Amino acid sequence: MKKTIKILTIFFVLGLPSWVFSMQSANYNIIVDSVNSGGGESGSTNFSILDSEGEPFIGNGSSENFALGSGFESETNFGISLAVNSSVADFGNIIAGSSMIKNTSLTVITDAWGGYDMAIFQNRNLTHEDNITTIPSYSCSIGAPCSWSGVGLGFTVKSGTNVEAKWYSNPDYYYASIPDTMTVFHTKNGYTSGEDITNVEYKIDVPATQKSGIYANSVFYVVAAKI
Repeated sequence: MKKTIKILTIFFVLGLPSWVFSMQSANYNIIVDSVNSGGGESGSTNFSILDSEGEPFIGNGSSENFALGSGFESETNFGISLAVNSSVADFGNIIAGSSMIKNTSLTVITDAWGGYDMAIFQNRNLTHEDNITTIPSYSCSIGAPCSWSGVGLGFTVKSGTNVEAKWYSNPDYYYASIPDTMTVFHTKNGYTSGEDITNVEYKIDVPATQKSGIYANSVFYVVAAKI
C-alpha cells in the first residue's frame, strides 16, 4: 500500500538577551562606583558562575582592520543564526512496512564562546488532509532514544559537533519522537569559528491499514546561545 506523506520543516532563530542592572532605590542612587579587581570561576552542585570585577577598560572599539569588545560585558553580547538547507521534507509515496528516510542540515553561526543549545518541536502529529486521521510519533523520547522498530515518525542526529552518544551511529542510529513542546536535543559546548553543521534524519513507517492520502505537519527548530 502506498501513502503520500509530506513533512513541512520550518525554523526559528533565538538569541539570548543582555541585562544591565542599575544600583538605585527610593533612598539612594549610585551614579558611578569603582571596584578594584577580582573575578574568576566558582560554582556548586546548583550553580556555576564566571564573573569579573574592576575592569578599567570596557566597551566596544573598531577600525577598518579590527574590532574589539573590552570587558566582561562584551562577552554577553553576541549574535546567533540558524539556517535549514530545505524548508520541506517530502517523503512522496510511502510503502507500508518499508521505512523511509529524509535528511535535514542545520547550520549555526554564533560568536558565543559557550556554544549553543538546539531544540525541536512540532505543531501536531502528521495529519491527513481530512484533518482527522494521523500518523503517530515514534514511541521513544529525546531523553531515551531507541533503535528503530514499529511505526510512526521519528528523528535522529546523524552527525555534528560533539553529538551525544545516546543517538549512536551508522548503521544503528537511535530515534526519538518529535515532541509537541520545545525540547533540547543537541548541545554544542564551546566556541566554533565559522559554520557549525548538524545533520538530522527523519524516519517514517506506517502499517498496512494506514489511510492513503497526503499527511503534513510543521517541525520547528530553535537555537539558543550559551554564555
